[in-house]
Amino acid sequence: MKKALLINIILFISAATFAQNTVRGVFSDYAGQKISLVGFSGFDTHEISNTSANFKGTFSLSFGDDDCGMAMLVSEDNSTFLVVLAANEDLQLKGQNFADVKDIDIVNGRQNQVFAQYATEHPVREDALNVWNYLEQLYEKNAILAKCKDTKYTILWAQAEIKREEENFLILNTSADDYIGWYLPLRKLVSSVPAIAQYRTDEIPETVTTFRNIDYCDNRIQKSGLLKEVIENHFWLIENSGQVIDSVFDEMNVSIDCMVENLMKDETKLNAVSEYLFRFLEKRSLFGASEHLALKLLNEQGCTLDNDFAAQLESYRTMKIGYKAPDFNFKSTVVAPNYTKTPKKLSDLSSQYVLLVF
Repeated sequence: MKKALLINIILFISAATFAQNTVRGVFSDYAGQKISLVGFSGFDTHEISNTSANFKGTFSLSFGDDDCGMAMLVSEDNSTFLVVLAANEDLQLKGQNFADVKDIDIVNGRQNQVFAQYATEHPVREDALNVWNYLEQLYEKNAILAKCKDTKYTILWAQAEIKREEENFLILNTSADDYIGWYLPLRKLVSSVPAIAQYRTDEIPETVTTFRNIDYCDNRIQKSGLLKEVIENHFWLIENSGQVIDSVFDEMNVSIDCMVENLMKDETKLNAVSEYLFRFLEKRSLFGASEHLALKLLNEQGCTLDNDFAAQLESYRTMKIGYKAPDFNFKSTVVAPNYTKTPKKLSDLSSQYVLLVF
């Protein structure tokens, strides 16, 4: 009996360890074609599994519990369809192709059904909210319209009703254990940034605070496919918040400090996220913020930076205002009429001030 019990336990553990979930589909346009299931891992993607659809366009793909999060179905013509991979929740789809999203029927898969419904309804609510916000500003700024107190109350009520409706949708259709319950608010945060910058500027401080509270070490964000968008929209919103440039850099520096401190518990993620942010800031010529990021990382004692990345950051430390300029050789002859000997390198110049023209 003891041996039989031990074998049963081993078989149970083995089955749990290698548990597989499936994504099944029937798409007539993809008969005989290769279909891939591609997952997200930070800034990168990776193939989870692939198969060939049969003559009817029927296919079945498997994924493990470690793959749970957002993923893409990818056809041979590179058409994609975003799906939620959830443990113990087999997904079943039916349609013609991945491009005709509205015609795809989610036969089975509760979290995917919730995602599809939200993706359809949220843009409508967002557009309506932007319209009501525009009217609110119009009634506040126009002396004639400002007298219409009842209309202003109606506008405020409509705004609150739209927000309440979205909150109720998430409460009724998701649970604390659902990946989609965590994902949808993050997706909403990212997608709402342009509207907030243009129509709902009073929401900017609260939105920036929400970005600052994101846990970049959470594996759910690494599986979301939104990591790039989260970083870029965070700093784009600050850049376009209507503040003077010094205040913009002050706000960016606060955000950088929050991100670095959060990432200190995972050096791999620290290097990946910081390097992406650094390149993004450099690309947008936000050099005040990229300098702060460089010095923040270089001065942290509790982290190890990748050598190549650290070398990029080091240029900011060596060129910081007030520091001694690095010496370098001149590639061409320097015109120096007051020198008896032609300078060959920067340190040969003895004047109090030197102007470098690049």
